[in-house]
Amino acid sequence: MTVIAISSVDRQTKCWKKADGPRVAKVLKHIYSDNTGHYKDIPILTFGASSGGGFVASVLPAAMKEMGVPLVGYISQIMARPLLDSSENAVYITMDRDMVTDANAESIVETLKGNRVKALHIRLPPIPLSDSYFSDRIVEITEKQSTDLVKALKSANMLDTSGLLSEDPRKSNWRSVLANLEVHGDTLEADESPISEVLNVAWSMHEMSRDGVSQALDFLLKK
Repeated sequence: MTVIAISSVDRQTKCWKKADGPRVAKVLKHIYSDNTGHYKDIPILTFGASSGGGFVASVLPAAMKEMGVPLVGYISQIMARPLLDSSENAVYITMDRDMVTDANAESIVETLKGNRVKALHIRLPPIPLSDSYFSDRIVEITEKQSTDLVKALKSANMLDTSGLLSEDPRKSNWRSVLANLEVHGDTLEADESPISEVLNVAWSMHEMSRDGVSQALDFLLKK
């Protein structure tokens, strides 16, 4: 597998827009075609989260068709915009607390299936924080540090009896609870801190996650 990461043109909001479609399709065409104009025998899948999810589902497929680039399917994570017309195989990954996106994804997938398009909806539930939760997801954090982080959250009554976060980490004061612990220079700032990101994943509300991606790839590549 070859992974190609491409940034959007808008580097202020970093969101994806319609103008990004042709440029991304052009890059993929260049990479996946040989000098004679023929395409390599490699399936092309696209993945995007949030605005990127909307981009790979509703903008990029049309741009790739115009370029004549074959597309096996796409994975749209934490975004489910209504589609006007689509024949691409699709996987939508949503988080349980984002009920609007979840409902939209379910509707889209059912419509695609009705049109005989291969489609799957994967739901990501809230995740209980085991002692190794942080070290399992952040390479810089050791098992001991992970245990200390979870212990601090428990002591502050920020986890319920099942180990689930009791409050939305985008609104709670978890930063003051963890501020004095050794976290390898993690700033704890939103959209920058790995700890902040994985807490959002544990809460299950609009955050990019590794969860569900392997299942999505297996589904799209299975013949």
